[in-house]
Amino acid sequence: MDKRFCDQCGTPIRAEAKFCPNCGADVSSINIKQKEKARHGGVVEKKGSPDAGKPKSDTNLLKKILIPIFSIIGVVIIAGIIIISVFISRSCSSRDIISSTSSISDSESGSFDAGAPGLAELVSPDQLAILSVDGPPQAYTIYIDPTSGSVIEQWSYYLLGREINFIDGVYEGGLEVPLPDAVPDVPIPELAIYPWEILNDFSPEAVIRETGTAIFNTSGLVLPGWNDGYEVARLWLLSGGGNMITVDGRLAMLDIDPGETLELDQFAINDFLVGTLVDDNSRLGAILSPDSEAGSYRLSLSPRGQGTTEDGTGFIFELTGTDIEKTFVIGEDAEVIVSGIDGSEIIPQASGAVAVEKYDNGYTLAINALINGQEYVLAGFMGSAVWRSGDTSTIRAIGDVPEFISDNPELISENTELTITKEDESEDESEVTLEPDWVLAFSDTFDSNENGWPVSYGEENEDVFYQSDIFQEQYLVFVQQKKEGKYFVERLIPRELEQVFTVNIDIMQEGAGSSGGGLALSDKNGVNQIYFLVFADGGYFWIVQRDNSGLKYPLDYPVSEIKSVGQINTLSIKRAGAGFYFFINSHAVGAVTMEDFVVDHIGVVVNSGPEESVTCYFDKLEVYDLN
Repeated sequence: MDKRFCDQCGTPIRAEAKFCPNCGADVSSINIKQKEKARHGGVVEKKGSPDAGKPKSDTNLLKKILIPIFSIIGVVIIAGIIIISVFISRSCSSRDIISSTSSISDSESGSFDAGAPGLAELVSPDQLAILSVDGPPQAYTIYIDPTSGSVIEQWSYYLLGREINFIDGVYEGGLEVPLPDAVPDVPIPELAIYPWEILNDFSPEAVIRETGTAIFNTSGLVLPGWNDGYEVARLWLLSGGGNMITVDGRLAMLDIDPGETLELDQFAINDFLVGTLVDDNSRLGAILSPDSEAGSYRLSLSPRGQGTTEDGTGFIFELTGTDIEKTFVIGEDAEVIVSGIDGSEIIPQASGAVAVEKYDNGYTLAINALINGQEYVLAGFMGSAVWRSGDTSTIRAIGDVPEFISDNPELISENTELTITKEDESEDESEVTLEPDWVLAFSDTFDSNENGWPVSYGEENEDVFYQSDIFQEQYLVFVQQKKEGKYFVERLIPRELEQVFTVNIDIMQEGAGSSGGGLALSDKNGVNQIYFLVFADGGYFWIVQRDNSGLKYPLDYPVSEIKSVGQINTLSIKRAGAGFYFFINSHAVGAVTMEDFVVDHIGVVVNSGPEESVTCYFDKLEVYDLN
């Protein structure tokens, strides 16, 4: 087929081409039978585009689109850097390719026929024009826009130093990239599948079938529009070169690069499982892998995977045993860890079990547990993290509807009533439910001081100054701290509480910094106490325990449910025997155990940071007993 030359840059072009594939100049005027296109800044504009007539920046389109997509949260920042570098910043310097020229090599052009029957039906006219001059790309990326459904493609030509972008098949400009180092006589790896072929069946199963085995890499991803709810996004490395991102069972992005093949025997991937656990309202991404010690496993759970929730909270189960197929009992051969967005790990109050059973070519997993006063009844299917063609366990594990749950409803219906047990002196066990019928036993709205709240002024010495009073139908406590250290100003009234109760109070804080306030429970001598404080400015809370050994701080971490300074937070403490369960705005945040604690004083507590002052306004104190 005859070639012409671009009158702007001199690049050879096909006779029927409408624009120059190098600079984007309009070349249709050479052929009077073709419609004229406007040229602005060296880039061809789409007909009817709202941006027609405006110059376009010669910037990589996919970089503009993909960089904000990967909002990597908390502990997965490193994973985000890896992902961005894999998908966007491919390095040509490490590639083994033949010496590059200004156009494709004879062997390359001879192996691809742009005029092959049926090709014009598979690609757009713009793509066919590129193929007729440059041949197929050496690598490519495809991303599906979740809002519009548009197909965004980037074709990479390393021999030409060029990346070309399309949206729904329409040419959208390109980017000149440095040519790679020439390595003579080393062949170019060939694509296993071309972009127009995979788009005919754009699914993860098709990718595995056409390109080879995939290995799970991470699920610490947030793709706006794709997993705004409880969907789990996962990154997979392809043994044939490149990677893909799935969201549940759908394919969101594909990167094919045969120059980045994997040697599977380099990966220690035995007993490595992935899956999704569900309950009535949510889905949790699950990863089960061998732990550092022989015979132990680590199960990680969180919505959208690996701590990517708004508050970053996830759960880790440390499982110990000689075989993965068994029931692990929390407190015996299982331990629970609560992980935070900052990478912190806290061991909560927990009980229950994790059951793992062989099912088909994967495993079922069921959790029935009580963690920090919150009930968790979850079930799901775990498949291999090494996704091979023909293996259905993985797609079943990450798919939208785990079929086996409907086949085995007992996994989420049995033993859903979790209880707390306490032992008396005769060692008889009695059950106390966490959600009993409550009756209001005491309340105070602070419209008067009939309950005898302390109204006093502390001496202004070198340590701390405080003031408390009934003010505008609220109980006001002001604290100013003068020195370093932790000082707690408590205001208590006598009130003997039962072994099972709920106490609530509203608190509004004025004053920023590391200051806060909350509920206080105490015995009559002040030897045993519990403080539950919320710090509105920092968005975190404290649980403080006092006994004969002094103060302890068993729980201290941020939660998203805490409202900011000037807004009301409702704090609740529920007691069931020795267990104390803590809630902020109806959200369970923790639990502690305190034996032989006779609560006969209740009240409030305020803590001010060093050289700071804080005012806390308390209202609607309520105590509920069992009906």
